[in-house]
Amino acid sequence: MHHPLSVKLDALAERFSKRRVKASIQASVEQAAALVAAAFGGTHVMVKDLPASVQKALASVRYKKRDIKISPATSFRLQSFGGDGVRDFTLVVDLKTGQFKSTYGSWGGPNPYTNNNPTDLDDTKRPLPDGVLVIQGSEGGGRPVYASILVNPATLTPLLPAGGDAELSKEEAAALNIIGGLITFARIDEFERGGLGKYGPENEHVKSLAAKGLVKIASNGAIGLTLAGKNARNR
Repeated sequence: MHHPLSVKLDALAERFSKRRVKASIQASVEQAAALVAAAFGGTHVMVKDLPASVQKALASVRYKKRDIKISPATSFRLQSFGGDGVRDFTLVVDLKTGQFKSTYGSWGGPNPYTNNNPTDLDDTKRPLPDGVLVIQGSEGGGRPVYASILVNPATLTPLLPAGGDAELSKEEAAALNIIGGLITFARIDEFERGGLGKYGPENEHVKSLAAKGLVKIASNGAIGLTLAGKNARNR
């Protein structure tokens, strides 16, 4: 027969455990929402135009792309999600001192065999003050290193590229979104489906976007977005 005090303690422990699980799930949902917002919003900037300390931090995780997406935020979390053969990382850069701190999750994300890595389950919501920049991304999985930047709105403006917004027609905007969102063979069908004509470097909308500096046409006819095009597509 269980002692009444023992029963009460067990009940309290179970309730506390459920609250922790619920809080962890809520934090994961909030972080996932933040990741989605970062993926579909923000502004692309050239890595070479960023402060030297940020370029050094990106080089430390072998980030090779010429540009990177930067988004405003007032908080961030270290919690790692990982994936098959993938581990997440967070770099916190002090723009005043130039110093940065790196934190890595476990390969494959949280699992019973790496419970000694506090980053995997650290869902603490940390403030992101002015003068501090956070780089979050992932490595592994047979893919290039992915990363994006979070920065306080007060710090954001000096990091953004100069230049105004290009005026786009409805057709140009549709063409820009197709080029930026689909691979080549899928663009062909989508151009025809959207009544934009035959996809290719001679298409009137593609040529117009190129003239506005939003797409680039290679000598072999390949079409891709410029930095300005990526940013115009996100607006």
